[in-house]
Amino acid sequence: MTSRTVGALHSELHRWLFDRALPLWWEVGADRAGGGFYDSLDDEGRPMAAARWSDET
Repeated sequence: MTSRTVGALHSELHRWLFDRALPLWWEVGADRAGGGFYDSLDDEGRPMAAARWSDET
């Protein structure tokens, strides 16, 4: 196993979050019809209807 610095790990996590996770969540995790966001996506990247968050809950 290779040794990585905290800075390198931070950079890797930052890239993953802003380049992959947040764009995916914005694209498929937002409930545009009902408002709010789904709390979970399944293994295929689809929102799980039973799990969602909004300001009203």
